[in-house]
Amino acid sequence: MSLNVNEMKSLTSNTFGFPALGVHVARLVGVVDMGLQLRSAYKGVEKPACGKIALTFELTDDFIEIDGVKRPRWISKSENAFSSPQANLTALVAALDPANQFAGDLGKMAEAGLPCLITISPKTDVNGNPIEGVRISQVGGTPPGLAVSPLQNPSFVFDFDRPTEPSWEKLLKWQKDQIKQALNYPGSSLEALVTAYEEKLAAQPQQAQEATTQSRAGQGSPLPPNAPLAQPQTAPQAPPGYLFDEEAQGFKPVPVQALVQTEQKSPAAPPGWSFVDGTWVQTIPVSGNPY
Repeated sequence: MSLNVNEMKSLTSNTFGFPALGVHVARLVGVVDMGLQLRSAYKGVEKPACGKIALTFELTDDFIEIDGVKRPRWISKSENAFSSPQANLTALVAALDPANQFAGDLGKMAEAGLPCLITISPKTDVNGNPIEGVRISQVGGTPPGLAVSPLQNPSFVFDFDRPTEPSWEKLLKWQKDQIKQALNYPGSSLEALVTAYEEKLAAQPQQAQEATTQSRAGQGSPLPPNAPLAQPQTAPQAPPGYLFDEEAQGFKPVPVQALVQTEQKSPAAPPGWSFVDGTWVQTIPVSGNPY
């Protein structure tokens, strides 16, 4: 094993690394209602479940390459869905919209791509011990006059109680997986929508295969694999006085003109001869009584 730390195996599956620690200029790009989620115990004390809101920010100064395309990095932060004055979400909304222009509507704030300053710090466990990864430790407003680049990606908003297929499609995989763990997911309209959506996706390959088969079959049944090719057909023998019409694929009478042209006539007999039953016969003239 190498003693070089840079050559040691990483514990994370994150192939894009993490953003640098410190303050970044960003914009709010997405808000997701995660439903009713369980909460971890704090110092051995269980906490009741509550709604969770995931907020995603697009950094304007940190980029990653995905499929050969350079894209701004995203980083998300989850908050409990509380509106009390001392709640973290209340303070976050006030920092994003100090003038209360959007009246606390997180969806509209995401669609507007509100600018902000976010502080990225090392991630820790519930006991304060450092663990792998980074987190957003603070969200603040931008100072007046600060130029902030516009969003490079379309914003997205997901409402758990009013889901739509397009809004579900835009979610990241980890968001979908966590939403399915929500206590209010079973039996909800969202579960019905997701079930129908996933069944549709599963049926698409089969539908595509059936459509391809039908298009190849045309009006008849498709030939089985390795079926011998049909041999060219010859025209059937025509009865006397008829011809076989290739275009009409049937018999038709021979034209009268053809019969006239093919009719044989008796040849002209030379003097002293006559043509009888297909044979030349000499004619001997008889004059007077030979006896």
